[in-house]
Amino acid sequence: MDSKPYRFRKKKKPPGFKLPKAEIQKHEGPRNAKNPTLVRWQKPEGSEQYSELLTKLVGRELECMVCMYQIGWRGKIWNCEQCRIPEHLTCIKKWKESSGNKWNCPACNFEYTIEPKYTCFCGKTEEPILHPMYPPHSCGEVCGRLKGNDCPHLCSQQCHPGACPPCISMAKTQTCYCGKKKYQPMCKDKHFGHSCEEICGKKLNCDNHYCQDKCHEGTCQKCMILITQDCYCGKESINVDCGMFAICQNICNKMLSCGKHFCDKNCHGDSCGVCKFTPNLISYCPCGKNLLDMILLNPRISCCDPIPSCYGVCDKSLSCGHKCKAVCHNGPCPSCKATQIITCRCTRTIQNVKCQDLTKQVLCNKLCITKKSCKKHKCNQLCCSGLDDPYSDEHRCLETCGKILNCSIHTCLGHCHIGNCEPCKVITRVRIFCSCGKSYKDPPIKCGTKDMEIGCKFICDKTLPCGHNCLSTCHSEECPSCSQLTKKPCKCGKMFLPIGCGIFTVSCGKICGKVLRCEHNCVEKCHNEECEKYIKPHLCKKKRDKCSHTCLANCHYSNPCPQEPCQVHVSVFCPCGSQSVIAVCGERKTLECDDVCLMIKRDKALGTGEKELYSEELVEFAKGNMEFISKVEAKLRAIIDKKDKMTFLPPMKEKQRWLCHELATYHYKLDTQTLDKEPYRSVYIYLTDSARIPHPVLSEFVSLVNQGIETEFEKKEIMASLLFYQLSSSVTTDDLNDVLQKFLGDFYVKWENDHSAYAHFFSIHKCSEAKKILERTPGQYSVVKMTMNTPDEDTTGFKKRFRNTKKAKEVLSFDDEKEEKNIFEIKTREKLEFVKKVEKIAEEKKGSIFQELNEED
Repeated sequence: MDSKPYRFRKKKKPPGFKLPKAEIQKHEGPRNAKNPTLVRWQKPEGSEQYSELLTKLVGRELECMVCMYQIGWRGKIWNCEQCRIPEHLTCIKKWKESSGNKWNCPACNFEYTIEPKYTCFCGKTEEPILHPMYPPHSCGEVCGRLKGNDCPHLCSQQCHPGACPPCISMAKTQTCYCGKKKYQPMCKDKHFGHSCEEICGKKLNCDNHYCQDKCHEGTCQKCMILITQDCYCGKESINVDCGMFAICQNICNKMLSCGKHFCDKNCHGDSCGVCKFTPNLISYCPCGKNLLDMILLNPRISCCDPIPSCYGVCDKSLSCGHKCKAVCHNGPCPSCKATQIITCRCTRTIQNVKCQDLTKQVLCNKLCITKKSCKKHKCNQLCCSGLDDPYSDEHRCLETCGKILNCSIHTCLGHCHIGNCEPCKVITRVRIFCSCGKSYKDPPIKCGTKDMEIGCKFICDKTLPCGHNCLSTCHSEECPSCSQLTKKPCKCGKMFLPIGCGIFTVSCGKICGKVLRCEHNCVEKCHNEECEKYIKPHLCKKKRDKCSHTCLANCHYSNPCPQEPCQVHVSVFCPCGSQSVIAVCGERKTLECDDVCLMIKRDKALGTGEKELYSEELVEFAKGNMEFISKVEAKLRAIIDKKDKMTFLPPMKEKQRWLCHELATYHYKLDTQTLDKEPYRSVYIYLTDSARIPHPVLSEFVSLVNQGIETEFEKKEIMASLLFYQLSSSVTTDDLNDVLQKFLGDFYVKWENDHSAYAHFFSIHKCSEAKKILERTPGQYSVVKMTMNTPDEDTTGFKKRFRNTKKAKEVLSFDDEKEEKNIFEIKTREKLEFVKKVEKIAEEKKGSIFQELNEED
């Protein structure tokens, strides 16, 4: 036996149950309808209970209100005749046993005395059999129950749970509200009137005009047409609604029936009445103590006869409580002249007050400064009845609080109080929309809660002042600045840049370049203010009078250049041009020819001077590219002859760029640099003081090699190497050359695999310096090792040597080189001395080069 509750058991379908395919395909019902066969029983015009109970019953989601378990298709049920809600039959029987003979429905509390039975929903069949084409617990026949609400028709639906849907049969013919037209309503709508949408036309309350509204329910409104009408007394003409009577605020003043007195009432529509002085109406003296017959000898005949006084004390009670002491008189009594002892309102003082002044409240001059219940405001009232009593009702603060509530929209309308205000209790009864108007929320909505958040995800699309539409998501605040891309001029006006429409100024990032008052160019980045605010120290750069160099002092606008000797280092050559020294320009130093010049001149004449040697790799490349070699040599010769400071070659391939670097750097003594990215990468060539044209040039050397005349090649000894062993697969030889750009010409790159490469240096000092620079560079290029190469090793097969198990030892620093036992000490010292000499010469030449570059700028 299964011990699980029914709601946790696997739901089984009745035997023979099949879903109609056509109805499943056409089904477009609500999402919560789990069973597609619900479509054939669902009625669109049915009541909410009809559709809800049927949906839950077919989907096995309807719960019994006694045991709270789902009602299945096979179990027996009981239907309440009043509320039509089904329950388990066994649960209802237990419910009845616990209640006695009289028991109530657990849903609607309707009283029963009969024994509950299992019947179909319409009550015709007991113990109905489950059928796959009928709803569960239905007999499948016509319901036939009365629908109520004075409906004479029977329900024509199939036996169903819940109340019967409204009747859609036609009822008797009825008239519209105004009675002009007739119509035949449905039985469910016969208790509701109908408007023909024409003019009502009924007479209004004035009996002069007719109703001009559309056919409506109930009585017509009062006539609202204004007319001018005289009041009852005839003194004024007043504009009033038709059907109303005009009444002014004046005294009637009409002549009474006596013909001698006038009416003293306000304007009125009824009769003025009889004169109040008529003899028949007055039988006592004015004080009311004595009869007029006892005072007068002859009775009063007309209303004009005076009313005699008895000359006694009036004794009428006054408002103060005293008696009138005047002689019997006509008209109102005079004011009382007696005094009373009265305590003030705060009961702190006692005063003697005349009775005629008792109409005013007696107050003292004591000011109450007690704080009210809010502990914020003071009483500040004279003669307060709750003086010095903070809990008195007089000290209850009745001012409006006015603080902003948690919703940040409404204010607190309660009395001023201590502590925080209560949450906003305003409930919106209308539909609220988001700022863009595309999303909304239906009421009721409680203010100050999350219900007020609509969460619209549409684009705002409001028109901004610039004319574009806002592209941000819907928001309640002001729209942000426009983000549409528009072309606007930069601050200096040189370029038009695509920026957001809401951005007013933009900098192109380039140098301003405007001419200043001192005739220098502005070196600040693009700006929109006056350049004079950004003035920085400039070099004067005016040409000197005694030499071709420029003044290197700071800009001294409007002052002459200082008369100091020129301190620029220049190369001074001997008359034959074979030798040169570096000297200060202002010293005017000269160099005379010596024996060395004579030897050079003799060698040139005899043709026995030193000849230029080229590497085998250059010669091999030149043999297959003689046309390209000729163009490069012509370009380099033109640079030296014309003394062009800087020239760039057109973009070319990597091997061609390598040849340009080798020729220009080692053989023509020019400086080179590679710039730009592929496929526009090219070589820039800079003129140096030591630039020369080799003899022979590479093309002539290749022809000598081809003829067999020249067999000697240039050999460079590898002194040290750097190993990159954690490179990414995207790194190329040009990338390594860019990293080691400072040492171009002093090394070349050999790849081991996709992630490691060697940079072989011809100088130990340059290799050590390159390692220090790389270690300070973040990234994959900082992972590098330095290895030393001994002179007795073969320097041609680098790839083979580094693959061998016997690898060269790693040098941690350049100073440790002296301590290596396996290196020849003599050659090492000679190389170090040579390196130091080269460094000194290079530093001197760099100073002169930088000076000349400054002159060019």
